[in-house]
Amino acid sequence: MRLTPYGRREIAVSLILLGAIAAGAWLFGGWLSPFLRVLAIFPAIVFLWVIYFFRDPVRQVPTGEGLLICPADGEVTHIDEVEEDQFIGGKAMRISIFMNIFSVHVNRAPFAGKVAHVKHRDGQFVNAMSGDSSHLNEANDMGIETGEARMPKVMVRQIAGLIARRIVCDRKVGDSLKAGEIFGMIKFSSRVEVFLPAETKLNLKVGVGDKVRAGLDILGELTA
Repeated sequence: MRLTPYGRREIAVSLILLGAIAAGAWLFGGWLSPFLRVLAIFPAIVFLWVIYFFRDPVRQVPTGEGLLICPADGEVTHIDEVEEDQFIGGKAMRISIFMNIFSVHVNRAPFAGKVAHVKHRDGQFVNAMSGDSSHLNEANDMGIETGEARMPKVMVRQIAGLIARRIVCDRKVGDSLKAGEIFGMIKFSSRVEVFLPAETKLNLKVGVGDKVRAGLDILGELTA
């Protein structure tokens, strides 16, 4: 199983702390009561979950003209029209995806282009299932200029959640991205949103309640 380099610190810290707890439970459990050695199993289970959380499965990104690629694994919770003044500059279509603690949390670019806007925002840590988390929670916006006349701009917003406390975006203004290319992750349950100009003619391929996968599923296809 391939792991993302974004999780190296968490995996190392978990190995040290959970390994020490498991060793202590095993040693002291044998001294006090053999039954207490069972407690050593639980740190091992937690460590395996940490490894599982930071997995980075290989994804074969769909190719084709005008495809809007899914940026995150999870469930589509909102498809609506909102005001987006940070990068889109007005009314925008928003596609929102909630990631639970078992989702792959590596994030991918929804469209090819050049990064033209990166802005981190401090905020709250309310439940990311709520639509209000989009403007209340800590978040990071990354705007892409696509060079595509039918959709000249697209923005991805990474949103922290009730458990998620760290957003990673390793791209800066001027960087180029391919569709489906990894650009960061959110550590633990959270939300990712895609914004595009409201006038964009998009043949949607997903609906609210659908389960989607980053870099594999297509959110929509641009039309003439």
